[in-house]
Amino acid sequence: MAETTQGLFVELNSMCLGSNYDKIVETCDKILRSEPSDPDAIHTKIVALIRLEQYTNALKLIDSPTIPTFLREELVFERAYCLYRANRLQDCLDLVRKQREDAAKNFGSDVERSLRHLEAQVLYRFEKYDNCDQIYKELSTSAEEYEQGELRANILAVKAAAVANGEKLVDEMEIDVSSDSYEVAYNVACMHLAKRELDQAASLLEKAKGLCRESLAAEQYSEEEIQQELAVIAVQLAYVHQLQGRSAEAIELYETVLKLKGTDTAISAIASNNLMTVKKNRDLPDAAKLYRLATSSGLEHKLTSVQRRIIAVNGALLSLSMSKFGDARQKAKALCDQYPGDDTPYLILAGISLQEKKLPSKALEELQQYVQKLPHSLSIHLALAQLLIEQSNLRGALNLMKTFADSASEDKRYQPAVVSLLVWLYGQVNEVDTAVSLLEEATRFWKGSNNERPILKQLASYKLKCQRPQDAAQDYERLVKADPTDVESVAGLIIAYSEFDPSLAEQYQQYLPSDAQVPKSFIDVDAIESAFGSTGNNKRMRETGAEGSSKPKKRKRKPKLPKNIDPNVAPDPERWLPKRDRSTYAKKGKGKRDIGKGPQGAALAGGGLGGTGSANIEGRKSVGAKKETPPDSPQLAPVTQKPAPPAQQATSNKKKKKGKK
Repeated sequence: MAETTQGLFVELNSMCLGSNYDKIVETCDKILRSEPSDPDAIHTKIVALIRLEQYTNALKLIDSPTIPTFLREELVFERAYCLYRANRLQDCLDLVRKQREDAAKNFGSDVERSLRHLEAQVLYRFEKYDNCDQIYKELSTSAEEYEQGELRANILAVKAAAVANGEKLVDEMEIDVSSDSYEVAYNVACMHLAKRELDQAASLLEKAKGLCRESLAAEQYSEEEIQQELAVIAVQLAYVHQLQGRSAEAIELYETVLKLKGTDTAISAIASNNLMTVKKNRDLPDAAKLYRLATSSGLEHKLTSVQRRIIAVNGALLSLSMSKFGDARQKAKALCDQYPGDDTPYLILAGISLQEKKLPSKALEELQQYVQKLPHSLSIHLALAQLLIEQSNLRGALNLMKTFADSASEDKRYQPAVVSLLVWLYGQVNEVDTAVSLLEEATRFWKGSNNERPILKQLASYKLKCQRPQDAAQDYERLVKADPTDVESVAGLIIAYSEFDPSLAEQYQQYLPSDAQVPKSFIDVDAIESAFGSTGNNKRMRETGAEGSSKPKKRKRKPKLPKNIDPNVAPDPERWLPKRDRSTYAKKGKGKRDIGKGPQGAALAGGGLGGTGSANIEGRKSVGAKKETPPDSPQLAPVTQKPAPPAQQATSNKKKKKGKK
């Protein structure tokens, strides 16, 4: 028996060198039949099961009573790794934190570092990016040179995920884009993408593609394996193209990834969802197929919460687009329960009511209820204000937005969208001074930020429209001093000066390029229209000139034709006559039924007289009468009711029949 076991170990060693994991498991089972507690065979089998991704079987073997206690303690990392891969994340985290210190004392720093790496991975999956970032930084302080590259890539991945999730980590890491690692290039690109720096992201993703292919080809990966590794970069690049408005390129990349075999299900799900959104409502049945791919089973552990929420929202919007109102409402309500602080599902519910009932009042009523649930939601307030404005309730929309602004934080109160809407509403109700005060407050709040310049432009333009040229000139002077190349600000300053000091306006004309056009914001459409009186005939005035002396031409209407008409068939010239009066009419039955029919004065064959001078009724045949010869003149073919090939005259292709002698 000992000799047999020794031979099996020799065979097992050769299989390990060849990485034949199925055979390794079979050989270990043979050894364990004779030696159930052999530690080497058990350990080897556990590693082989992990390589075969049979994590549940590996956990059962680790927890089996036949395994020696000391070996179970040594396999703490293998156990934790199997829990992680089996998506038992909380169990994995508890085990790692419980056994980490003991592992360092009993099994050395290597096991302890492996457990720390695994802890960071679990925290990443839990989207606790700050804690994950701290662990990676601690590991990098004592890492060997070969480990630094991987740690750097992981730290960048954590930071990119945090930015994409709307979080901001304590410190920003210095980004080195000169690295030869495609993982580093990809993660840096993701950081730029999260900040909407699309050009930089696209450039780095293209670099990552080249580095990835070069690196994997050097390691003798097959083309299929290289394509699978490139899939994640391709999907991210397609997303960048989608945001850039390059829809055709994005669609091509998404479809290429979806055609690949063996692509990770998470990548396929994201590609399917994005392809569905870029195609919009052009092909709803195809969009439904893509949505089923994006929601296939097993994805709940592979996608982030943000990705899962977006896919679920798109599912509700797809049902709404397909007029499946019941399904859309059910999905939207599920989203409300799952994400109670998210305002998007409530907007979808209001949209469903508006599209299904065709009654704005119903959607208005629902939005007023949702405002009570989420009083700080800007999106719901804007949607409600839009419906109120469409119903000409300007004062109600103004009061709604004032209430929101008064209760909101300053960064929300002075958002450009909120400020612009409030200024417009104040102007509609003739509260110009309040609008100017609001713009001045917003300008002071955004001073030194990127929003200061557009708010200040809006303030100057509004003052100019309100006949306050001197105040507007002061604001435009600030804008021009900050950027003398801003044509719109220079033009505004010239217009303001021209109202009270034309000499100053002439001095600033040199800053305008020769081909400069008047900005649209300075064009007062109402003033132009009022100068020409009624605006109802503007189009006619443009066509006929200022005199308006020529008469307007009558518009020719296209004739309405029957649905079954064939344009290639000539119409029957006798189509206006009753069928019985047409030359092609074939009488049926006895001639007595035709007595008295026909228009008055109709000519009868033979002048109404028979061959013997007796009366001859048209259509009545006498017994033994000879068949008359057809006339020599051409006759029109009868017109059928259904569309037919073009009718031809009887003489076109047929010879004339000679009469009887």
